[in-house]
Amino acid sequence: MEGLLASAPVASHKDFIEREVERELGSFAKPAASVVVAPSTYPSPEAVLVRSEPSQGPLEHTLATPDHSELERFWNTQDVPSSGVSQARGSTVTFASVPSMPIQVPVAQLSPAAREVEIWTQRIKSNQQARGNMPIRVAKKGLGRGWRHRTKMFIGLAIAIAVGGTGVVALARGGVFVRQSIVENGQDAVANLEQAKQDLEAFDFSRAADNFALATSNFGKASGALSNIGASLASVLSSFPGFRNVQAASNIVEAGKRISQSGESLSRAFAGLQQVNFLAMMHPQDGSTVPSIAKPLNNFKEALLYADKNIRTAQQLLADVQDDALPEDKRELFESFRDKIPLFQSSIGEAMHYSDFLLKLVGDYNSKQYLVLLENNTELRPTGGFPGTYALITFDRGALKKVFIDDIYNIDGQIKENIIPPRPIQHITPNWGLRDANWFADFPTSARVIQTMYQRDGGGAVDGVLAINPSVIARLLDITGPIAMPEYNVTLDSRNFLAEIQDEVEYKASRAQPKKILFDFQPRFFAKLSTLPKEKWMDVFKVLLESIDQKHILASFNDPSLEQTAIENGFAGELKSTDGDYLQVVYSNVKGGKADAVTTNSMKLSTELNDATGISHTLAITRVNTGGNSPYPFYNHENSAYVKVYLPKGAVFDSIAGQSSPGFKPLVSYADLGFKKDPDLDAVESTITNPQPDVDVFTESDKTVIGFWIITKPQKTSSVALSYHIPYSAIRLPKKQYSLVWQKQAGTFSDAIQFNFKLHPGMSVAGHSPELQELGNSLVVSSDLSVDKELQVVLN
Repeated sequence: MEGLLASAPVASHKDFIEREVERELGSFAKPAASVVVAPSTYPSPEAVLVRSEPSQGPLEHTLATPDHSELERFWNTQDVPSSGVSQARGSTVTFASVPSMPIQVPVAQLSPAAREVEIWTQRIKSNQQARGNMPIRVAKKGLGRGWRHRTKMFIGLAIAIAVGGTGVVALARGGVFVRQSIVENGQDAVANLEQAKQDLEAFDFSRAADNFALATSNFGKASGALSNIGASLASVLSSFPGFRNVQAASNIVEAGKRISQSGESLSRAFAGLQQVNFLAMMHPQDGSTVPSIAKPLNNFKEALLYADKNIRTAQQLLADVQDDALPEDKRELFESFRDKIPLFQSSIGEAMHYSDFLLKLVGDYNSKQYLVLLENNTELRPTGGFPGTYALITFDRGALKKVFIDDIYNIDGQIKENIIPPRPIQHITPNWGLRDANWFADFPTSARVIQTMYQRDGGGAVDGVLAINPSVIARLLDITGPIAMPEYNVTLDSRNFLAEIQDEVEYKASRAQPKKILFDFQPRFFAKLSTLPKEKWMDVFKVLLESIDQKHILASFNDPSLEQTAIENGFAGELKSTDGDYLQVVYSNVKGGKADAVTTNSMKLSTELNDATGISHTLAITRVNTGGNSPYPFYNHENSAYVKVYLPKGAVFDSIAGQSSPGFKPLVSYADLGFKKDPDLDAVESTITNPQPDVDVFTESDKTVIGFWIITKPQKTSSVALSYHIPYSAIRLPKKQYSLVWQKQAGTFSDAIQFNFKLHPGMSVAGHSPELQELGNSLVVSSDLSVDKELQVVLN
């Protein structure tokens, strides 16, 4: 055995360990012994392992527990030990220069892990020698599976070390250098990541990508020695004291590299998107083919998938790092970073979701067609404004194929059947057409009716309906600059756009093509957008995002996944479902000119809890018409509005004061002329009751609605006070809690609002929304309704 062990090369350890350890499987014991690691100049090639047997009496065959302190010290101390003794039960490890002994194996090319394996191997061999012909006392209970499993683990460890290659050799010869390299390159990598963060904040994606690449390189250098161990031995080494620190370091370095690779991939993808002029893709020039929007989006999605894979790997690597393997002063920082990994994953997931949304929107592999209503919010209607103009936008495999703009009266002139219109507009139109189809405040409901009307008028099937009002275009003109329209003797800018367009349409244009100015404006406007410098692109997207948030852009899709995305991101225009209280006030301008441009609205809601009836409300609505002296006649009309107040289903009308009584009558007898009922509209109007003259109460979109007229003449003010209550059975809130969702009407701006929640004697407040302030015996807020509001009160 001695000759075999002495002459065996390092590469034969696998065979030796497999043969010798398998022979020892079962119930053998480990005698006390000493092991000497004897380098001539540590860790020189002359280093050898020396096994010396104890000289004491008969051996007591018991299993000794080895001490791994020297190995752990190697990884955790700055200086390599040159001498010293570490006592252990059953063995002595000494670093000293000693002459070669008969039992020896060269270990110059082995890592610390390999040296420890040699120690274990020599112990096994010495056990055999020590036993000789002595009888062996076997414990009553065999060593069992645990020892067999551990022995197999040592075999696997030896095999892994045998194939470790030059990386392990380098590690064995330069442990201190490895640790210094890890620290230095790790610090460089962190500095690269910090710089990349600053580059991203400055939208310098190319430079951020370069810094992420440098971080990856530095993490790679830091893991140069560890990677050979980490790749082949990490799972085995984790069971050894001391090696847990090695594995932790390896995991952290590899995770850093993976995260840096993700950052580089995403930054380069963003840099690529930054070079793509999506605005130019909306405006083909000189008959050239418009490039597909889908191609850069697909490239971006691939980068997201790559980043997601790396982030998931990094998360697993960091999850395997035990906190006690790290210095105490670094544990909190490490835990904080590890906790952020799910946020990275969430952000990547959201980006992939939006990429999928955009790819589906433009038809990655097919064609898509959308009906777009240009809703004039100076003439308010439930979903934003009167849609006097519409557009048909067609995409083919991700590329914009066609934009067709037309006067809505042209297609309404093709109506093939007569449909009874909503009652409040029967005095101005005999039939219901596309121009009045956005009658329902719930945009998905109106969109469904709009598609039906469009097809009744002779239009084809579409994949969705979008609505946009002129205020969005006016804000974009602030970015593009003015657009000259010399054939109309006007230059359009953000201040005069709507008034000049309206003036041309109403009074100057040919009656055959009253909206020709819009048809001529559209390509010039798109051309301006497409040639904007890069530094202004973010300004454009900011306007679009704010317009979505403020309900100046709405969208409804037939594809359920697209529709769900629209709902989740606040541009579906749906009436929100809530367990608590709800309010939305909606104005429909009916033959009131463009007076909403010169009319201001304000609302005040007073609320108190009533044990007998439920939640009592008084809603005061005030409208001020400042028109009458405008050079544009359409701003000097009385503002005639049918008002719908949307409340939780089950709300009860109590009283009203100040509403108008116009006494409007239908233009025709629908029964005599054989007009048909629209099923969606009939389902609503069949629920109408009239608790008092000039007041309608009905159910629409799962809400109780109170409808009435407010007609405000130029230079006059109108005020209405509406009282109603919400039975507790109509809401689903815990006792002593109140919440209100107050939605704004699409197309309106910053209507002033006030909310007053009255506190009865004995009531005390446990908590409330930050906007609310305690004032006397009330919680109050004064704000505006530029976006939806949500208010909450919790009582003790």
